Amino acid sequence: MRLAKNGRFMPIYVCYGRETYLMQEFIAFIVDQAVPEEYRDLAVSKYNLNDVPLAEVLDDAETAPFLAPKKVVIADQAWFLTGAKEKSKAEHDTDRLLAYAASPAEDTVLILKVTADKLDERKKLVKALKANDALIPFQPMDHAALLKWIATQAGRRRVAIGEEAADRLLMNTGADLQQIAAELDKCSLYVGEGGEITAETVDRLVPRTVEQTVFVL
Repeated sequence: MRLAKNGRFMPIYVCYGRETYLMQEFIAFIVDQAVPEEYRDLAVSKYNLNDVPLAEVLDDAETAPFLAPKKVVIADQAWFLTGAKEKSKAEHDTDRLLAYAASPAEDTVLILKVTADKLDERKKLVKALKANDALIPFQPMDHAALLKWIATQAGRRRVAIGEEAADRLLMNTGADLQQIAAELDKCSLYVGEGGEITAETVDRLVPRTVEQTVFVL
């Protein structure tokens, strides 16, 4: 996954896939790194493309940031990049986005997002965005990747977790990353900084979801 090119943020990111927790983490990281906190009210814009035409988003992207050195424009529900039937009430001028992609604003990071499994790579626009290295997939992780992610998240909380405990955590929560993160927060507070989350810790603190209980039965 490419965050930057030549030490600078990419001008456009297209975030797609069903793993929305990782997607939101990625977008939060871009915002955190690109825009100083004191400017975020002025320099971070969010749009829902089901209601807002793409032209309005691009107008914002092409407008220089006020006071801040860089701005981030985030547009959700970019279904026009997929093969799905258009859900938007607004009209979208994709030719204008194609032109923008060829010459994007230097002081704007434009993020388009959609929860589709894949984009329609037959479309000229998607091909152009792919050629610009703008496509960032966020798909559900397999078991091994989930265990690695849990270990990394535990490390960020300054605690340790073994494979057995991580397996038990997955058994109780399923693959919902938001739920896993919340339970890791709970377990980390319980064992304290420098402590270890064990399988017994998980059994004590983490209830099984309804879905996991049914699966076990």
